[in-house]
Amino acid sequence: MICSGWTTAEVASYIQEQRREMLDQTPASIEWQLSQYRTALPPGALTPIQRTPTYKKAVAKIKRGIDELAELEKLYELQMQRITIDFETEKKINKLMPTMTREIKCARDILVSMAELKMDLGLDERHLGKLDVGLEAPEELAARFGKPLVGQVLQNAESRQKLLALVDKFAKVQQAKTIIEVEGTESDRD
Repeated sequence: MICSGWTTAEVASYIQEQRREMLDQTPASIEWQLSQYRTALPPGALTPIQRTPTYKKAVAKIKRGIDELAELEKLYELQMQRITIDFETEKKINKLMPTMTREIKCARDILVSMAELKMDLGLDERHLGKLDVGLEAPEELAARFGKPLVGQVLQNAESRQKLLALVDKFAKVQQAKTIIEVEGTESDRD
């Protein structure tokens, strides 16, 4: 009742008249106890009696949180506008602007933050590029391993890609196994 905005007098009256409790105390004594209780509450626990529509919208927005990805995209667009302005100025005066490097670095930092957030949220995967192994002499490599099949696999681009994908999967399994082992070790310590 206190958290809902009731006054101490209203709560004291409710306790004694409705609930028929604390009848051996005076209403003033109960009000004093309730005021002590109220001061012990954290500031966020006390809510106003009447909430305006604006207040309700603000609370709903805070509960939803900020869409960090959308905000980063807005920041990137703003930064690109700044870069465009500097670039146009450079073209007009036919001289490089010293601030342009900072503007480009800032845009790059925003892009990196966006990429990391997307990967953290599972919206995107890390793009490391494709490794294309070009061997001029697969026969030498095959001879070193003692199997002609190795040379044939490495000679064919599609086979190399499949082999690299398989190695990537093994690496991910090993990484997941390492994480599980580390997590298991930490929980054992606790």
